[in-house]
Amino acid sequence: MTDQKQEEERLWLATWDEASHHAPAFVARYLLASQYVSGKSVCDCACGAGYGSFYLSQVASDVVGMDASEEAIQWAFDHYRHPNLQYIHVEADAPWPLDHCFDVVTSFETMEHTQAPDSFLRNIVDHLVPGGQLVMSVPNGPLDRLRNNPFHLHHFTAEEFRGLIEPLFDQVHYYSQTYQKDLTHYATKPLRKLKGHDSHRAANYAFESDLRGDAKNWLVLATKADV
Repeated sequence: MTDQKQEEERLWLATWDEASHHAPAFVARYLLASQYVSGKSVCDCACGAGYGSFYLSQVASDVVGMDASEEAIQWAFDHYRHPNLQYIHVEADAPWPLDHCFDVVTSFETMEHTQAPDSFLRNIVDHLVPGGQLVMSVPNGPLDRLRNNPFHLHHFTAEEFRGLIEPLFDQVHYYSQTYQKDLTHYATKPLRKLKGHDSHRAANYAFESDLRGDAKNWLVLATKADV
């Protein structure tokens, strides 16, 4: 994916509150990931503007945020600094210029952008410690294809997604990200429309077992073989 395309799709969010308002689905994924990173070394691959890496750094021992966009890395450095957080510029499916391995790799809505998904996943495996965990999401490919997103190079079916993950990882668990419309959603809808956008709340997102055909996004939690 070219830098030009990346910048066209990217949301430049300067605070965690802004991210929660404008990118609640992504924030919900980071909230989920935070349950697995306490006291651990983390790589956030395709960190974008940096708000997720920053959030994870509050509980992880150290975090490296990686992104293919130099502009995104600079934005993240300018807006989301923390003593145990660093950022590097690297393509997800190119060799990672890192000498150490991580306990956890997070990567949300990344693999569909890569030229070589196999190389991307191999990078993750090579930079996870034995028993390390991957927390990753992708769009539901068949639904995503109907939306004709020009930035996505791949539209993985459930079978293709499983076929990429399972040869490389153990203890694989799949989830579908869904949105639950509760009373708060309906009560705040007029206010959201008044502000000019009808965004959802991160708290309304849930993760249900398996890869549902009607879910917009899928997530996998997988473990590298402990050998």
